[in-house]
Order: sequence, then C-alpha cells, then structure tokens
Amino acid sequence: TTVFATTMCAPVGPEPNRAPEGGAASGSRSRQADSPGPLSLKLAAPRDQLRLAEPLTLVATLVNRSGENQKVLEPLAPEFGALALRAQPSTDAEPTLYAPVIRRDARGHTPRSLAPGESVSDAFSVALGREGWLLGEAGRYRLWAEYPLPDGSRVRSNVLDIEVLPPRTEQERQAAERLMVPESSLFFQMKGGEHLEQGVRDLEVISQSYADTYVAPYADLALGIGQSQSAFDPATKTFRQPDCDSAVTHLRRAVPAVGDPLSAAQGTAALIGCLNRLGRHEEAVAATRAFHEAHSEARDLPGIRETLERALQEK
Repeated sequence: TTVFATTMCAPVGPEPNRAPEGGAASGSRSRQADSPGPLSLKLAAPRDQLRLAEPLTLVATLVNRSGENQKVLEPLAPEFGALALRAQPSTDAEPTLYAPVIRRDARGHTPRSLAPGESVSDAFSVALGREGWLLGEAGRYRLWAEYPLPDGSRVRSNVLDIEVLPPRTEQERQAAERLMVPESSLFFQMKGGEHLEQGVRDLEVISQSYADTYVAPYADLALGIGQSQSAFDPATKTFRQPDCDSAVTHLRRAVPAVGDPLSAAQGTAALIGCLNRLGRHEEAVAATRAFHEAHSEARDLPGIRETLERALQEK
C-alpha cells in the first residue's frame, strides 16, 4: 500500500464507528440511519454508478431538527477535518476511513449557527486518499459519514450504495491503472504539482495514447487546471506564468466528457479564468452555458453556481 504525504490540519476527532448494523439492504440506493439528537446528517450522490478511476461527487447535508440554534462547523468536506467518511466493499471487508491527501486548516472558519429547521450542505469529490484510491476496485461499496457533536458523540448519515463499473476494454483498463498510480493520481487530486514529473508524463500519455477512453478527459482536466495556474519551477527558482493556451486546449476537451460533475465544474472555472486572461470574454460566458448543457444534474449542487459566477467576474 502506498501512503501519500499530506499537509497539516486540525484533528479529525475520535475514530468513527464500524459499519451500521445490518449493512445496506440489497438493491437499496440509500438508507437513513437512526440518529436521535439535535442534528441529522444526509449523504447523497448525483450518480450511483461510476467507472473505475473516476472520482465520486458526494453531498453532505446537516439539518437542525431541534428547537434551538445549533453551532455547526463548515465546510463539511472531509479535508477540513470534521466530517468522517467511510467506504466498505459489499464483500464485508473492513471499512476504510477516507483520509484525504490534501488536509485544510478549518480553524479560520467561524462556526455557523443553524436556526431550527435550517440546513447546510457541501459538495465534495473523493478519489485518492492517503492509503490509495478510495474506490480502487470494481464492485459495490457502502458509504456513510459521521459528524461530531459537542457532547463527544457523533451523528451518522444514511448509507449510500455505489457501484464501480469495470473498464470495458483493455485500453480503458490500462488508462485507469495509469491514472491510479501514485504520482499521476496525486497530480490529479491536487490538479497540479510540477515536481511530480512522472505523474505529468503519465497523464500526457493517457491524454494522447488513450484519447478514446473515459479516462482521458480526467487526464486533460488535471493537466489543464495545472496549466491554468502559476507554478514554481525548482530548476530556475522562479514562478512560471499560467500557460492558458495549452490549458484551454485541454479543458475544452475535458469538460463535456468528464462524468464527475464537481470535477467538470472545477475544470470549467479554470477554463473561464484562462479565457478571461486571454481577453476572450464571450467564450468564457459560452463555457458556462456549455457546462450546464453537458452537466444539467450539477445545476443544484452546493457551490457550483457561485464557483462559476466568481470565475466569470475575475477578469
């Protein structure tokens, strides 16, 4: 097992419990756990099937079902340390605690006060963890989340049933395996990292030699987002400017074909930013429309609209 380096963050808290008793019912997409207390937690996904080596977008929602205001920690994405996510293969293997490669310090975020009946949601994407790819084999998985309460207990979500479909061809299998090796998967998760030279080369091979597979758009996405940002060049000890021409080429190819909606939104935001830098403002607006046409299911995901609007305003 390969263990990946992480950045520092606030502690996650006590280890979550094992799988909910009884597991997930056969054929059931999700099941609400019995979670008495002031808060309820729901876990949802825009899709319950994905291909091997695709990331998975999840949406966590906390609802205040008490009669008093409740303090909650935001954001809910696991990299901020409050929400704990577990995945368990349907073979009843040991559950895996998702330990994000990138950990973010949430101490600068003020707890939010939820009024009775009010809710807060966060969308996040999961793929690579410190122990490797979270859904790293084809098959069915049960996923659930837990959130810490002030008294030290945890509220547990419903259980999601997610199916990871195997590659359909030998080309797809090779591309998926190349994406999930340590350096390329780390570059994919970070959407950058020029020190990961082998990872960049692997992603370029996927983009060029496996262009007809479902994996290639994810390679283009990571390469394009990386090129859209400035980066430190250790050889020259200087920062290189964004390569927006190359980024636009990769991202235009990637966004319509990427299956994961949150990844597509991130790619669209980077595409809009580069088009604006190049003075192609009408194309930036058109890129937003193209995203919504290709990913209509993402329209209501938390933060998507705000992310794209913010990118359009940054000229």
